Amino acid sequence: MHVRENYILSSGWIDYAYQWQTSNHQLRIRWDNAHEVDLPTSPHHCHVNSEQNVLPSEVMTLDKVLAFIASQLISG
Repeated sequence: MHVRENYILSSGWIDYAYQWQTSNHQLRIRWDNAHEVDLPTSPHHCHVNSEQNVLPSEVMTLDKVLAFIASQLISG
């Protein structure tokens, strides 16, 4: 798991990237808002299994990401 959060004090914006990857560094999923994307949730989006597979995403927080990962690990 890699976590990056930058707080922009003047605007209150949180720039984030939360990346879950395998033990050999293969991307499982990354949620971020680092750039605009052509999706209705832009700039919030996720990359699933590859950088090119970009999907809409709700605004994410570290708590939401950890809950998602826990649910995936529990369900097998």
